[in-house]
Amino acid sequence: MQDPLLHLSTQYLRYRTTPPRVIRMLPKPTSLLGLALVGAIGTTALVAIQCPTPGVSLFLGVCIGAAARDLGMATNQRRYWPVFSQLLDWSKIEEVTGKARDEH
Repeated sequence: MQDPLLHLSTQYLRYRTTPPRVIRMLPKPTSLLGLALVGAIGTTALVAIQCPTPGVSLFLGVCIGAAARDLGMATNQRRYWPVFSQLLDWSKIEEVTGKARDEH
């Protein structure tokens, strides 16, 4: 498993030259697909056992809410990137990624 600090530092260096896009900041596609799959299967199961409409609505609301939360967080990160990039200590980020390259 990759070191989280190294992974994040590498991402930041990429974003330094090319500002991040919302689509790249969203969780991995497999997790979004998993959320959609759980939502679809769960809703189908609730309808199949004739769960009252509020139960189905609540379950769907939770799944849609989780996806909306992730999209909102990615949008905010993109919006604030110009300020955030000015606050980062780029020399330390380069140091972390450079040490990792030297070790391999």
